[in-house]
Amino acid sequence: MLYFHSGHHQQLLSMQQQCKQATSVGDLHRLASDIDSFCYYLHNHHTIEDKHVFPLVARKTDISHLEAHHEQLTQLLADFKNCSNQLKQLTSSNKDISVILLDTTSLVNKVATLVNEHERAEEQVIAPDNMKKWFTESEMKQLFPILLPIIISAAHKPCCSVTNPLACNTSVFVATFQLNSLIGSVYGFYQTSSEYQPVCIFRALWRLTSIAGTCYSYALQSINRHFFAVFYKYQYLVTFRVHWYMIVLRWIISIGISTVFLASPDLLGFDKEVRFCSINVKLLKLTVFGLVAGLVVSLCSFMSIYGVILYRAYKSSRQISNMASHTTTPHVPNAKREVKLAKSILILAGIFGSGGILFMIIICWQILTPMSSPLKELHLFSTTVFVISCTALGQLGDSLKCFDCKSCNGPVNKNNTNISAEYNGTNYSCWKITARNVATARGIMEYCVEANVGGFGTWCCKTDLCNGAILPVPVTYLVLLMTFGSVTLFFKGS
Repeated sequence: MLYFHSGHHQQLLSMQQQCKQATSVGDLHRLASDIDSFCYYLHNHHTIEDKHVFPLVARKTDISHLEAHHEQLTQLLADFKNCSNQLKQLTSSNKDISVILLDTTSLVNKVATLVNEHERAEEQVIAPDNMKKWFTESEMKQLFPILLPIIISAAHKPCCSVTNPLACNTSVFVATFQLNSLIGSVYGFYQTSSEYQPVCIFRALWRLTSIAGTCYSYALQSINRHFFAVFYKYQYLVTFRVHWYMIVLRWIISIGISTVFLASPDLLGFDKEVRFCSINVKLLKLTVFGLVAGLVVSLCSFMSIYGVILYRAYKSSRQISNMASHTTTPHVPNAKREVKLAKSILILAGIFGSGGILFMIIICWQILTPMSSPLKELHLFSTTVFVISCTALGQLGDSLKCFDCKSCNGPVNKNNTNISAEYNGTNYSCWKITARNVATARGIMEYCVEANVGGFGTWCCKTDLCNGAILPVPVTYLVLLMTFGSVTLFFKGS
C-alpha cells in the first residue's frame, strides 16, 4: 500500500509542477491527460481497499474518519474530472489561459492536500503495530488472498498489458488443479472413497480439464511470444481482443478434451490402484486420445514455436538490436534474453516429458500385457509426478509485469534512442520510437510502453514492479504431501 501511496504523491507533485510551468494550451492538454490517469489509479486503488482490506479493519477499530475523507474525495474528484474535460476542450484560439490555469492550480492543490492527508491516515491505521494488535495470523492471511495478483492485474492500469491475462489464466488452471488434488487426496484417506460415483466422475472431469488447460496455457503463451518476436509487424495480433480469443480457445479445448470421456460411463471413475478418480487406463483408445490431445499436441506446439523463436533470435538481430540498445549488455544485447529463452525451453520440456512418460508406460503395459495390471508402484509414481509437473508449471509461470511511465526532461540523442534521465530522484530508461515499433518493444524487450509522453514520441518506462501470479510454495507442498500420503497409505493397507 505504501508503494501505491508514494505513486499517488509523485503524480500529484508532477501535476503541481506542470501547473507552475504551463505556458500553452498544449501544456494544459498534457495536464488533463495526467489528471485522468491519476483519477483512474486512485479510483481502482480505493476500490480494492474498500472491498478487500478496510471492511475487515472496520471490525477491529473505528475508521469513520476515513469514510469522511472518502465523501470529500468523491466530490473533489468529480470536480477534478470536470476540470480535465474543460482543459481538453481548449483550442489554440484560447490565447489567455491565466484564469483557467489559476483555477486548475487551486484545484490540484486541494486534491493533493486531501489525498495526502487521507493516505497518511490510512497508513497510521494499518501500521504494523496496530495490525499485530488487532489481527491474528490467520486473519491477516484473509487480507491478502492467494490470487491477489489477478486482482492487481485487472484493477491496476500499469499491469494491464496484453500478456498478463494469459499469465492470470494459467494461474487459475494451476490453482484449480491443486484444489482438485487436495480434495482427491482427502477422499483417498477414506475406505468409502469409491462410492458416490457421480461426484467421482465430476472430480475426474475437473482434473482432466485443469491438466489440459495447464498444458495448453503454455502452448498459447508460446504463440503469444511468437506474435511479438516474429509477427510484430501485424499489430492486430498483439491486441487485447486477440489474447482474449486465445483464452476462450484454451477453455474450449480443455473442456472439450475432458467431455469426450463422458461418451461412456466406464471411461471415468474411481481407480482403485491409486484411490483417485481419473481415466480408466484399460480402455486404450480413449486413453491414448487423452494423452495425445492433452499432452503430445501441446508439447509439440510449444517446442516447435519456441524453436522458431530461438532460431530467429540467433539469425536475425536487426529489429531486436535497435530496440535493445538501452540494455546493460551493449556488446551482446540479446544474450540475456536468449539464455532465458533456452532455459525456459529445457525446463518446460522436461516438466512436460516427466509428467506424461510414466502414464505412457502404463498404457504400453496394457497394450503389451493385457492380461496383467501394471505395478501399483507405477501408478503411485505416475499420479505423484503428474501433481509435481502441473504444480511446477504453475511455479514457473510468467510473472505479471507492471510498469509505470513518467515524463523525462531533456532531449533525446542524435539517434533518438537510449537516453537516461532523472525524474524525482528515480532513474528511468527513455528512448524515442515510432508507433510501429511499440509492439516490438513490449514483447521482445519486456517493456511496457504505457503512454506517449508529451505527444512527441518519447517513451519512458521503469521495470521493477513484478508480481508472480502463482500459489504460495507451502500450498504446493501440502498438495504433494496429501497426494503421496493417501496413495502410500492405501498401498500399506493393501
